[in-house]
Amino acid sequence: MTKYFDYTASAPIKQHVLDNYILNERRFFANPASSHFLGRESANLIEQARKKIAATLDCEESEIVFTSGGTESINTALKGSAYHLSASAPRTLITSLGEHDATKETALFLDSCCNFETTWIGLEKTGEVKLDDWKVAVEKNDYSLASFIYVSNETGAINDMTKIVDITRRANPRTLIHGDVVQAIGKIPFSFRKSDLDFASISGHKLGAPKSCGLLLVKDKKLIEPLIHGGRQQQNRRSGTEDAPLVYALAEAIELSHDKIAASYERVAELRERFLNLLIQFEIPHQVISPKDGLALVLKVSFSGIRGETMQNALSERGMAISIGSACHADKVGKNDVLEAMGYDKETIANSVRFGFNVAHTSKDIDLLAQAIDCVHRDYARP
Repeated sequence: MTKYFDYTASAPIKQHVLDNYILNERRFFANPASSHFLGRESANLIEQARKKIAATLDCEESEIVFTSGGTESINTALKGSAYHLSASAPRTLITSLGEHDATKETALFLDSCCNFETTWIGLEKTGEVKLDDWKVAVEKNDYSLASFIYVSNETGAINDMTKIVDITRRANPRTLIHGDVVQAIGKIPFSFRKSDLDFASISGHKLGAPKSCGLLLVKDKKLIEPLIHGGRQQQNRRSGTEDAPLVYALAEAIELSHDKIAASYERVAELRERFLNLLIQFEIPHQVISPKDGLALVLKVSFSGIRGETMQNALSERGMAISIGSACHADKVGKNDVLEAMGYDKETIANSVRFGFNVAHTSKDIDLLAQAIDCVHRDYARP
C-alpha cells in the first residue's frame, strides 16, 4: 500500500498530460526557431500553449515567459527588475518572512551583490503578512520592488493579495510588485489581469505537469533584464531553445487543474475536515498550525511528544508519504523560519509535519492515514 500526501511539494503528472507529452516529444522534436516546416510545427505548438494559458489565467499571450519552474521565475522577476532599474531608482525591496526560499535567497543576493536594502515584514500568528506593518513600511519608504507569497507553502495561509497590492500602489505607484502564486494556481481562482501584479511566478510540477517547466507572467510594457542571454528567444526575456512538447504539457496541466476547480476544492476541504475530526476521535494530542481559512490542500500539524522526522519516517515505512515542511528545508531538521516568524516555540516546530491533500484522495485514504498516525504516535511518542 502506497499513499502520497505530499502534493504541496510535487504532484504526479496528470495521465492525459503525460500521454500527450510522450506523443508530442516524438512528433514535435524540431527547433521552433527553425524556418522549415517541422520548425514551424513546433512553433505552432508553443503558440497553442500560449493561447491555452492566456485563456485560463486571464493574461495576454505576450505576457507569458516560459521558464524552468518557480525558482527561475522568481529570480527572473526580482533580479531582472533590479538589473533594469534606472540609476536614480532606490535599491530597495519589501517582502515578508513567510516567503519561499527562492525569494529569500534572491533578496539576500540583491542585498549583498547589488547594493539593495530589503525590508522584511513579519507574520501574524495565523501565517499571513502583517498588513499594518507592510502599510507603515511602504508609506514611510520608497520601494522599487515588492514581493509576497500568495499562498504559504508551509501552512497554506492565504495572504490578501488585493489589499497588499492596493496598499503598495497607493503609497508608490512606481513600485514593481511580484506575486509568488505557485501554490495557488489550479487550486483557487486566479486572474493575472485582475490581480494588478506586475509579475507572477508559477511552477508546473505542483499541478501535474512535468518538472523543469514553469511561467513568469510579466505585465505588458514592464521591462526586465534577462538572466539568460543567447538567441533572444521569447522577446529577449529568456534565451534558449524552447521545448515545445514541454510547454504544451504545462499548458494542458494548467487548463485541466482549473477544470471544476470549485468542486475539487470543496471535496478536498471535506477530506481535510474528516482528517482533523479523526485526530480528535482517536484522541491524538496535536496542535493545528495551519489557519482555518487557509488553503484546504495544505495542512500543518504538530503532534505532541514526537518529532516531525520520526513521524515522517515511521509513516514512510508504512507506505505513506508526508513531509516535515518545504522540500527546500529538508536539510534543516527541527528548524523552520516561517513557523518561527509566526511565533511558535522550538518544540512545536520540531514536532510539526505537513500534509498535502488532493482531490485524488478518497475517504478511505484519509481514514488509513489517521489510523497510521494513531499507531505511530502510540508507539513512538514520549510522555
